[in-house]
Amino acid sequence: MNTIAHEAVDAVNEQLNGIKKSAKDINVKLSYATFSSFADPPILFEKPIRSMKPMKYDDYVPEGMTAMLDAVGSMINRLKSLPDAEDENSTFLIVIVSDGAENNS
Repeated sequence: MNTIAHEAVDAVNEQLNGIKKSAKDINVKLSYATFSSFADPPILFEKPIRSMKPMKYDDYVPEGMTAMLDAVGSMINRLKSLPDAEDENSTFLIVIVSDGAENNS
């Protein structure tokens, strides 16, 4: 991911801005996790998206391998454990930024 680090940060910020604009009066919460050689615990979990500041280039430091599948599975399990997970009015969107080289799950 080192070769596309700036593009990854730009993509995350673009997603955040798009969701914020689309959400308007909807209560949108954000969960944010990273992964390298391991699926890391979430940095943020269920925080209001309005309070999320844009990611800076210094916030993202690619390292290690890529345990993407482990990270996605871990996040899905956390989201499924939320009280409203089965509510028909709840929706989850998972955005993954990757170089496509999943190689450590």
